[in-house]
Amino acid sequence: MRSAQCRYSQNTSVDLNVSSAFVAVCSLLRMTQGTEKYFLVIISTVSVVAFLASACPTSCRCGTGVYDITTHSQLPGADCSAVSLNSVPSGLDNSDEGLNLSSNAITALRNDSFNRLGITKLKLLLLDNNNMVDLEQDAFRGLAFLRTLSMKNNGLSSIHPDVFTYCPLLMTLYLKNNLIDTLHPDTFKKNTVLSNLYLTRNQITSLEPHLFRNNPRLWILELSFNKIGYLPPELINGSAVRHFDVSKNNIDTMHPDTFRWNSKLLHLDLSSNRISNLHVDIFKENTELIHIDLSNNNISGVDRRTFRNNRNVQYLSLNGNKISKFHFDILKNATKLRYLDLGSNDINYLQSSTFGYNTDLSFLDISHNRIISLTHTIFQNNSKLEFVVIKGNYITSIDSELFRNNTDIRHLDASFNNISYLLRNTFLTNKELRELNMSNNVITSFHPDTLQKVSELRTLDLSWNAIKYMQPQTFFTNPHLTFVDVSQNRISDIDPRLFLQNPNITEFRIQHNELNFINDEPILLAPSLKYLYLDFCSVNYLPVKAFQQVANLKKLSLSNNKLVKLDGQIFERSLSRPISAHNIFSGLEQLEDLDLSNNQFTFLDTKLFDDLVTLKRLHITGNPFECNCNLGSLRAWCLKQHLDTGNVLCNDEAKSSWDVLDSMPCISTTTTLSWASSSPTGHIMPTKALQTQTVHSSPKVGHVTPVICTILAVVVFAPLAMFLWRYYRSRRACARPVSGSQDGACLIPDNDSYI
Repeated sequence: MRSAQCRYSQNTSVDLNVSSAFVAVCSLLRMTQGTEKYFLVIISTVSVVAFLASACPTSCRCGTGVYDITTHSQLPGADCSAVSLNSVPSGLDNSDEGLNLSSNAITALRNDSFNRLGITKLKLLLLDNNNMVDLEQDAFRGLAFLRTLSMKNNGLSSIHPDVFTYCPLLMTLYLKNNLIDTLHPDTFKKNTVLSNLYLTRNQITSLEPHLFRNNPRLWILELSFNKIGYLPPELINGSAVRHFDVSKNNIDTMHPDTFRWNSKLLHLDLSSNRISNLHVDIFKENTELIHIDLSNNNISGVDRRTFRNNRNVQYLSLNGNKISKFHFDILKNATKLRYLDLGSNDINYLQSSTFGYNTDLSFLDISHNRIISLTHTIFQNNSKLEFVVIKGNYITSIDSELFRNNTDIRHLDASFNNISYLLRNTFLTNKELRELNMSNNVITSFHPDTLQKVSELRTLDLSWNAIKYMQPQTFFTNPHLTFVDVSQNRISDIDPRLFLQNPNITEFRIQHNELNFINDEPILLAPSLKYLYLDFCSVNYLPVKAFQQVANLKKLSLSNNKLVKLDGQIFERSLSRPISAHNIFSGLEQLEDLDLSNNQFTFLDTKLFDDLVTLKRLHITGNPFECNCNLGSLRAWCLKQHLDTGNVLCNDEAKSSWDVLDSMPCISTTTTLSWASSSPTGHIMPTKALQTQTVHSSPKVGHVTPVICTILAVVVFAPLAMFLWRYYRSRRACARPVSGSQDGACLIPDNDSYI
């Protein structure tokens, strides 16, 4: 009997380690006699049970637990994710409460996948990213304690109506990113405690009216990114839904009773659908609504009574619709409103009292409408405004009283309007203003006192205007200023003192102006500046001291100008090339990116770049370089420095690139090049050969060679010589028998007295 049991235990299909344990127990039973046998049986049985309890499939990680994102707790269980499993592994602890099988190859989950293995106490099961296409009806049989089930990112196209009936305690179900197109009305009939359901990114086209009739505790319902065309008014009636998201669908009409029985609804997202009309009573019973998103629909008008009962709403977005008129008392009762987005509509006028009752308003977007003017009292009751976006309208001027009561305003975007001027006291009370965007207007002048009281300003964009000059004291009272953009204006001169009182300025953009540098002085006194853009400014001359006071520059862009030479390059008439150069870039030791592309350079002396020790990119394309040996020094230097220069085209008829130089056998004539002096013959190597030498040549040993050879001799040859000497002495000792040795053995002294 005992032998049969032992043979049975050895032939079962359990894990190899478990079989080994049974074999050991059987061997001990055969060797034990008398009463000791029964004592050993008890001890062995307890040991085997304990061993089985700690079993774990070799591909899994047991004892680490599985994190439940719903309850934010760690459940005891096994992590078997990303180990190429094609089925539920055997050998798991049947007391596990969590199991992670994500990122495997379980394409089909068969009936009784967990029940037949005795895994029935699971509370958390993760099956994400398995390319699963088949979910059988009884796959979850036995999982009566399951609370959280996640099957995100699979290929499921249908769900059997009985598949979740074995999970009566299911609270959270993730089915995001599958191919589900329909849901049977009985799919969730047994899941009476279901609270969170995520069906985002599927192919659902319609929903059964009574799909959630047995889910009174349903709290979160996400159906975004599907193809739903209509919401039945009975869909969530009787449920406790707080968060309802059906954005990015094809809904075109809304029944007035859709949310009638959802008095506890807090968050509603209907954005990116095709809704054209809102019934006046659509939100009548939703008195606790906080978040309403109706953006990107086809709504042409909003009745003044639509939000009359939504006193608690804090977020309202109507962006991207076709609203042409917005009645002044539509938001009269929304006294807690903080965020309002009316952008991208067809509104042409807003009355002065439109936002008068929204005293908590902090964000307002009325951009991309057809507004011509704003009355000076429209924001007088919105003292908590922080972000105001009025860009993309037809506003011609900003009244000096418009933002007088908005002392907390931090961001103002008035770009893409028709504003021609700013009064000097426009921002008199806006000390906290951090970002000001007045780009793409028609401003012709900017008074130096305009920003006098805006002491916290960080970012200023005045690009695409018609400004001709910036006074040196314009930014004297803006010590925190970091970014200024005055590109695409009509500025011809920069005062070097423009950023004298701005120790934090890091970026200055002045592209597309008509700059003319006459004085031999630094163009800016801004030691903290890191990015300077002077592109498309018709610059044909730069003083030698141009960048002496911007020593921390990391990027300097001078592209698309008319530079023929950099100051200090002296041209020889007969050769039409520079014979010496001063360093216009001296001191720019932090510079990493230098753009000289699309100018009129025929040659660039490498001495100009001697101080640019951190240079990584040198843009020189689009210059009319002459393809001759004089350009070889620049090519060689760029290779040596491993610089990215792009494909440089010469001015020959074939518009050849660097390849022309690589094939030229250049001979040194009258030009002295800094790198050619190392050549003993005075010949200038072809650049391809120099490139090969730069990459493959090894450094010369020089005067260090004798020192290295001496060290090698001491370390290697001295021990070898000592070994040979001792061997020689031992052989001589063996040739003469030592007195006292009875067997003629050779006695070798253990000291080095011979040496």
